[in-house]
Amino acid sequence: EEKKGSDDISRELIYELWDEHLYPNYPWGFPITGAEENIRAMTRERLMACMQEHYCSHLMILAVAGMVDVQETMALANKYFSRVKKGKKLVKVNGFKNQGYPQVHSCFKETKEIHLMLGARSNYHIFNPLKCAFELLGIILGGNSSSRLFTLVRGEKGLAYDIHTHNSVYTNRADLGTYAGIDHSNLEQVIKLIIQEYRKTAASGVAHSELDLAKEYILGNMGRSLED
Repeated sequence: EEKKGSDDISRELIYELWDEHLYPNYPWGFPITGAEENIRAMTRERLMACMQEHYCSHLMILAVAGMVDVQETMALANKYFSRVKKGKKLVKVNGFKNQGYPQVHSCFKETKEIHLMLGARSNYHIFNPLKCAFELLGIILGGNSSSRLFTLVRGEKGLAYDIHTHNSVYTNRADLGTYAGIDHSNLEQVIKLIIQEYRKTAASGVAHSELDLAKEYILGNMGRSLED
């Protein structure tokens, strides 16, 4: 039921299709809920085998917060986790691939609007020294209501119900994409405007004022997140 529910929400489904298209045959390209045929074929034996292989001590993190006694905490950790096996260290597959030509992935559903995602793979992973610049770029392009694409496509042109740019940064890969919820008649024009803004940014860079606003936006979000 969860799988069917997520597939019925086009705005959520497009993110699964985006990852699936960017990273075919890689774990991060698989849907979280899994394919229906795999769910139906799942057995207790397969679940237990998966747990034995992946739930190992070198893949676990024990987080302790507050005024705790270190020795007491270590004693409790050894008591409850000492039996967890070490297991084998898994080698991560490099998910970054150079893309020398445009690619399109479509999913047709009977809806009143089109859900569009346009972007590219990136090598600005979590260990890349330019990862912060990469995150700021996403904010400047479409990270909030004062961003370039939101102002142009939704504010000035009125061509999208919603438009925003996001970054996904992981240990050995990254990507940047712009989502737009639009009327069918506006598809071609919105695609042109997004590509136009990408090219303009690549050619001319960003203004100091845009960079300062993006930094303030990140700092503001960090402050609010600490209140939760």
